Amino acid sequence: MISKKIAGSRKNLIEANLYRINKKTKEGDTIVIPGKVLGIGSLDHKLTIASLTSSKSARQKIEASGSKLLSIEELLEQNPEGSNVKIFY
Repeated sequence: MISKKIAGSRKNLIEANLYRINKKTKEGDTIVIPGKVLGIGSLDHKLTIASLTSSKSARQKIEASGSKLLSIEELLEQNPEGSNVKIFY
């Protein structure tokens, strides 16, 4: 499912703001965003985010919250089974 999103047109990629991610996740979640993370908003809990790309401000805010930002490839290496990973749309 993620591979179809990534392989398709750029217009099909997701853009997720931090405020939306914060609202729809909880402490300790691991999420995959098949697109770009944008820096609007902030995170008030720690989580792991894997995405294709992110804005500079998003990276800074994610790190400041104590969360992890990975590429999708890095997440696949760390968790090849994909257990306990949520897909964020």
